[in-house]
Amino acid sequence: MTDKADELLDLAKQHFGKLTQAETKLFKAVANSQFANYQAGDKKKDDPAQGDQWGKPRTLQADRIAWLCIDSHAKQFVTHKGIQIMGAKIEGELDLLFARLAFPITFFSCRVLELMDFRNGKVGGLFFDGSHIAGLDADGLTADADINLRDGFQTDGEVRLLGANIGGNLDCADGRFQNLKRIAINASGLKAEVDVNLRGGFHAEGEVRLLGASISGNLDCAGGRFQNPEGDALSADRLKVEGNIFFRGSSDREGREVNPIIHGKVSFVRVEVKGGIQWLDIETPKEAALDYRYSYIGVLVDEPDSWPAPGNLFLDGCTYERIEGLQSGDSKLRVKWIKCSQPGSFTPQPYEQLAKVFKDTGLDHEARDVLIAKNKQYRRLITLSTMQKVWYHLLGPLIGFGYRPWNMFYWAAGIFTLGILIFYGGERARVFSPAQYWAYADSSSAVYSIAGADSLLAVIGDSLQPALTARGKTLDGRLLRLDYPRLKLLVYSLDAFVPLVDLHQVRYWLPNIKKIPMIDPDLHPLWRVMGIITPVYFWVHILLGWVVTTLLVVGLTGIIRT
Repeated sequence: MTDKADELLDLAKQHFGKLTQAETKLFKAVANSQFANYQAGDKKKDDPAQGDQWGKPRTLQADRIAWLCIDSHAKQFVTHKGIQIMGAKIEGELDLLFARLAFPITFFSCRVLELMDFRNGKVGGLFFDGSHIAGLDADGLTADADINLRDGFQTDGEVRLLGANIGGNLDCADGRFQNLKRIAINASGLKAEVDVNLRGGFHAEGEVRLLGASISGNLDCAGGRFQNPEGDALSADRLKVEGNIFFRGSSDREGREVNPIIHGKVSFVRVEVKGGIQWLDIETPKEAALDYRYSYIGVLVDEPDSWPAPGNLFLDGCTYERIEGLQSGDSKLRVKWIKCSQPGSFTPQPYEQLAKVFKDTGLDHEARDVLIAKNKQYRRLITLSTMQKVWYHLLGPLIGFGYRPWNMFYWAAGIFTLGILIFYGGERARVFSPAQYWAYADSSSAVYSIAGADSLLAVIGDSLQPALTARGKTLDGRLLRLDYPRLKLLVYSLDAFVPLVDLHQVRYWLPNIKKIPMIDPDLHPLWRVMGIITPVYFWVHILLGWVVTTLLVVGLTGIIRT
């Protein structure tokens, strides 16, 4: 025994009177910078779950520990290693309210029967590895190093760390926190200079709160178990994380593989995560809800098998820089992801954010697919006016709601070709007539053509003789001026189709509905039918030209998207 140990024992006897064997061991160990070890060396007997049955040789009163921390004389004997206790039962409330300690407190595998109060105090660190406690109130505590509630730590009451400042880690790996239907851990406003570990065999029965907390490292929930089926399993609204948040497979302290198990809601509303969030290997995805609303996340890493059920995912207002592993063809899968968050409602922001990320990744085609899906979902879920119905059900889909305007080139080519075919039939049926009054010639003209035919007549002597072989008889036998523009079907179809363009065809030739009864009955039935429909289709052709051209212009200029 050192002189310091003797002095501390004398001081303790003056304050408490006769000391027990357990107390003597404690004071000696503290003065000698050693652990006060009360373990029996038997794993079963040393299990803190059996701590209530431990007898006097392993029992300490909490006020003895508090005396070492706050008595001006006693705490001078506490070294930089602090108070180190292993395998003891601690009775009574440990009241260290407002206490300022320059050293850590270590309870390994202890049983603490009543609440420990560290509120608004300061401590070198708290190391309660493997201990079973009744509860911890450390609101406003400043810890210079870590706070360890890990490796078999267990509590049946609330652990409070509201507004606590931790200079190291808050490590709850493989800890068990039981306060079902109430708050298991309340660390709102916490500031951690390194990591917050809720990983491995971590198990919380009750709500875990990190509202407005700030973490300079990572929030590691890999393999953690969060159970609060009727409320928030993890409530971390307004959380700020400089690193990453992990929900993925891990291993517990015994080396067993464990996946995250979540019963309840994980709320990340308005969080800011500069690194990213991993949401993988969730064992109970259909029992979980995930809320990312109005949050900023650097990188999202997830998998379809871990997505919550439709209605349990919330993405509105969430922004992120990229999604890990995005590739060509993922647009349908990601649209399904968004629909999980909007099973019976619609907001455009999740679609627009996803499209932006696709575009930034270089996947422009997928970005357009997402924006088209946005319009389709809007059409399905929003009550539309009459004009909106025309756009969303008829015109919009033709150009991908403004995101695929080049579709109109295909429509234009089809309509243009159809026009050539129908106008060819009309020409064979001779239903076209000159549109200008000066088209017909008189007998003084030198050369004429027969209206509706391909023959030319020339003045030879005192009579008209064929200059070219006629393809057929004319319907009216009238003669055309030779300088009158001829009917050219390919150009005619284009002239009628493209608005505001004059190719000198429609101005000079028009289908004449009065000629339909005069169609040659011996003509092939196909040409007769086309001749009948040509006068009507001519106007349809013009109307389609206006529609297609208008949609093409508004699509290419982006007006309709705006």
